[in-house]
Amino acid sequence: MTVIHTTTQRVDPVAPGAQTPAQRPAPLRVLTVMSCSRQEKSGMPIANTSISGAMRAEGCTVDQLYLDDYPPLVQTPYLRYPLFGLATVARVRALEKERGGYDVVQISGGDGYLAPLLRRDRCGRRRLGVARCHGLEHRYWQAFQREVAAGHVRTTLRHRLYFGGLRLRQTELSIRGADLLNCHTAADAAYALERDWKRADEVLVLPGGIEPAWFGAAPESAARPRRILFCGSWTWMKGTRVLAQVFERLAALQPDVRLTVLGAGADQQTVLQAFAPAVQSRICVMPPLSHAAVLREFQQHDLLLATSLFEGFGTAALEAMAAGLPVVAAAVGAAPDYVDNGCSGYLVEAGDVDGFVSTCTALIESSAVDRRVMTGAAMSAVATLTWPVIARATADGYATALARVAE
Repeated sequence: MTVIHTTTQRVDPVAPGAQTPAQRPAPLRVLTVMSCSRQEKSGMPIANTSISGAMRAEGCTVDQLYLDDYPPLVQTPYLRYPLFGLATVARVRALEKERGGYDVVQISGGDGYLAPLLRRDRCGRRRLGVARCHGLEHRYWQAFQREVAAGHVRTTLRHRLYFGGLRLRQTELSIRGADLLNCHTAADAAYALERDWKRADEVLVLPGGIEPAWFGAAPESAARPRRILFCGSWTWMKGTRVLAQVFERLAALQPDVRLTVLGAGADQQTVLQAFAPAVQSRICVMPPLSHAAVLREFQQHDLLLATSLFEGFGTAALEAMAAGLPVVAAAVGAAPDYVDNGCSGYLVEAGDVDGFVSTCTALIESSAVDRRVMTGAAMSAVATLTWPVIARATADGYATALARVAE
């Protein structure tokens, strides 16, 4: 796994860090806290469920607090940011009274700004406070502001004050106050380190996991690639305006190319109106699908096109690599950490329409042998990113950090 700063605590899924499961003093008791509903179908609660289950298989006790477990007032939109962190202190204390103390309290996003109040359990024992980052809000905000400045999206004064002010400050305080920052990407780690929010030994960089069924699932094909898959919500962050421009130009160059939009979370008309009328008949907008059905779509396409302007992680690109589906991805999220450009996939600067068009064209016109070599390299690059391996590395990293703070 790539870590920009080699001094960062390296807990690598390929070679876990200082401790192994056998050296762990005892199974950890972990509480994860997330300010979203456990019913949401987005990546964060799904990933939290997966990593929690895998850590339980490692012998850890893992409990979860979601927004659903908080009073209705805290769940109210526009009160969530101000109140959730404050209410978390009370909720953790109440849960500990019921279930006993925790060794680790992991709080996602900017909601751990009062985490220093939870550094000791009810019996006074020192525990580990973890700031869990699913994509650093400050880097998201930078990407959003670039879109605003270019006139592609609009913002409001309330949004600038509420997110660009309050939430960013909460996030910084959460990271500074935590014992450990656990983030998905080297870029997020570098941002925190460069600003002295954390020391190098207080940062853990670990990816999300990939389900075993995805590995090698896409069949090899000698045919010329023509079926392009875009997998992501229909938002500015996923680079939908870039996708539209890229496909329109590809369609003019490649008469048989087709596009499937998967997981948009928007109706067909909303998606299609972003494209020129001349190409709309060559676009298929899929309804919401199960994870198994998404895998079947991966198996029926020839390349994944990921045009995101920002990613907290970027699961689709890594799942495509695991499946053996060629990937052309913006150099955001985890893609730069795992894609060796031109070897295991292609990286394009975010927003570079010309770069995406030329890269997709090169891939479409490449030989079947070249594509087979590339997808083989891609599968090797992500071969260890399974949930059991990630869970083991997480538990080992937490045990090491807990020993550090206990001293």
